[in-house]
Amino acid sequence: MPGTCTLLNRKLRSFFHGKGYGWLVNRTECGHSDGGCLLVAKALSRIFPDSQIVTLISTKFKGMPEHYGIRWQGLYLDGTGAYRNAATWGSTFSRQASIAPVLIIDRFVYSAAIDSFIDHQDDLVTLMERNLGIRRIIQGAMPDRPKASNRSRSASRNR
Repeated sequence: MPGTCTLLNRKLRSFFHGKGYGWLVNRTECGHSDGGCLLVAKALSRIFPDSQIVTLISTKFKGMPEHYGIRWQGLYLDGTGAYRNAATWGSTFSRQASIAPVLIIDRFVYSAAIDSFIDHQDDLVTLMERNLGIRRIIQGAMPDRPKASNRSRSASRNR
């Protein structure tokens, strides 16, 4: 999956530092790391099958959610890119946001303050699907389903 992580990292960074960032600011007056992260995480969770929203929790402010992303096939994704493990994702966010260290919680921790932009979720999903070309990456990373052998296919036709 290293190639998948690198490719997703490049695509997510490019999108959320360009067209995606402009879209977020125009719609929500927030970026992907300063108030719009839950919207981004929820949109990503709709695009990536079998993903789970994960939360970075503040160690300074009594468990307050600081940031959201998703975990998909062992990778951690958000508007800043793709990360191979939770520790790298959490430490990168702490460093970039200049905040106290965070705890990674492998579940969604609700925050009403951050959930106010959810009505834009459908539009963001559409924009991401149009601009990221992620479907091919996902299909390439998903395990193949076993295919029926030629013998079993011809046997079922002869019945």
